[in-house]
Amino acid sequence: MGRKPKRIEGIITNVRAVERHKTQFRIRFTLNGVPTEAYRAKKTDAEGLQKELSTRAVLVDSQERPAVTWLSSEQLKQAELAFQILGNDGLLNLNEDLDANLISTAARKYAEAVKRQGPPITVSTAYEQFIAHQIAANRSKKTLADYERFIAKGFVSKHGQEKVYRLTSPVCHAYVMGHATQLDRFKSYGYLNAFLNFCTGKGNPAIDPSNGKPWLQRNPINFRKPVYELKSIESYTLSEVKLILFKAFETGSLGYIVFRLFTLCRYEELQRLVTHGGGSKWDGNTLVDLGTNQIEFPASVYRKRSNGQERGRTIRIEKTFRAWIDFCLKRGLGFTYNRLKDENARKAIPEKFGRMEGHNNLLRHTAITFHVKAHGNPADTAYMAGTSTDKIDSNYYNARLLKQDAKEFYRLTPSALGLK
Repeated sequence: MGRKPKRIEGIITNVRAVERHKTQFRIRFTLNGVPTEAYRAKKTDAEGLQKELSTRAVLVDSQERPAVTWLSSEQLKQAELAFQILGNDGLLNLNEDLDANLISTAARKYAEAVKRQGPPITVSTAYEQFIAHQIAANRSKKTLADYERFIAKGFVSKHGQEKVYRLTSPVCHAYVMGHATQLDRFKSYGYLNAFLNFCTGKGNPAIDPSNGKPWLQRNPINFRKPVYELKSIESYTLSEVKLILFKAFETGSLGYIVFRLFTLCRYEELQRLVTHGGGSKWDGNTLVDLGTNQIEFPASVYRKRSNGQERGRTIRIEKTFRAWIDFCLKRGLGFTYNRLKDENARKAIPEKFGRMEGHNNLLRHTAITFHVKAHGNPADTAYMAGTSTDKIDSNYYNARLLKQDAKEFYRLTPSALGLK
C-alpha cells in the first residue's frame, strides 16, 4: 500500500489541466507565488487533485467573493492560509464551518502571549516619558544634550515606531557598535542602557513596581561595554576606606568623612550647606530632613550655577547612610570639617595623602566611583554628584575599582565595621 500524498499547503493560483508526463500525470499550478508541479500515478487521482486545487484557486481569485468584508485581498489570502495550516494538521475540516472559531482562538492566544511580554508601547513614546522624567529629575544640560544626541537622534530616529518589548540584543548591539569612535560607542552604551533600564521599570514612575507591567521584561543589553581607555583616576579602595573610617572615629572627623562619601558632594558645597542650613548637626540643619531621609542641595548651595542653571539637587539618605547618621547622632558627632582631624584620618593611607601628589580630591573620586560601580547608572550618579556623565568619565571614575567592593561599601554599616 503506497503512502498517502502530503496535502499541498499554501495559496493556490493558476491551476492548469492534467497532462501526461512520461509514466505519470502532472498538474502545474502556482503555490505562494512560486510555479509548482504535482504528480500522480493514476489519472483519476490527478484529476481529483486538479479539481481540489482549482476549487481553492477560485476562493483566492474569484471576483464573486462576498464583498462585505473590511479585509484586504492579502489579508484574506493569509486567513485562507491559516485555515489550510489547521486543516493540514487535522485540527479542522476545511469543508465545514463548525471548527471555524479555531482561527479566532489562535489569534486570541497569540494576543495573550504578546501581552505577557509587556504593554505595546513604542520606543518613541517610551523615550518621551523617559526624557520628561530626566528633565523633572533636574539632569544637567550636558546630560540632556547627550540623551538627545545618542538616544533621540540615534536610536529613536531609527527604531521609534517599533514596540519596546520587541527590542533585541542584536538590535542594541548593532546600534552601539555602529558609532564611529571608541568614545561614542562607550557613551552610547551607557545612555542606551539607562533608557532600557527605565523601560524595565527602574526609576519609572509610570510603572507600579507592585502590580504594573514593565514595558520591557528584561534589558536586552547582555553584551559587554565597549572598551575605552579612560583617564587614569586614583581613589581609595574598600580596605583603605575602612581604615580611614576607623581613624576618623578616633580623631572625631567621622561625620564629615561619612557625609562626603555618601552624598558625593564637593567640599565647598558642604561648607555652604552648613552656612545656609544653620550648622553641622544632623538633626539641627534645616537642609537635612531625617523624617523624610533627604538632604537638599538648593541652588544657593550647589556649586555649578553656570549657563543660567539655577538648579539644585536632592540626595536620598539610603539605609546604610542612615545607619552611619544614627551612629553619629548617638555620639554627638556632626559633620563639621576640621582640617587637622580630617588630615589625621586620611593619613591612615600615607601613600595617598598630600596635595602635591594629586590626592586632594580622593574622597569625591571614591564616592562617585563607588556609586557608579554599585548602582550601574552613570546618569543617576551624575545628578547626585552635581556633575555630568562626561565629567564622571574624565575626572572621577576609577575603572580599576572592583564592583563587588563598591556593593560591599553600601552594606558597610558601623556594626559591620566593628565600631561600637
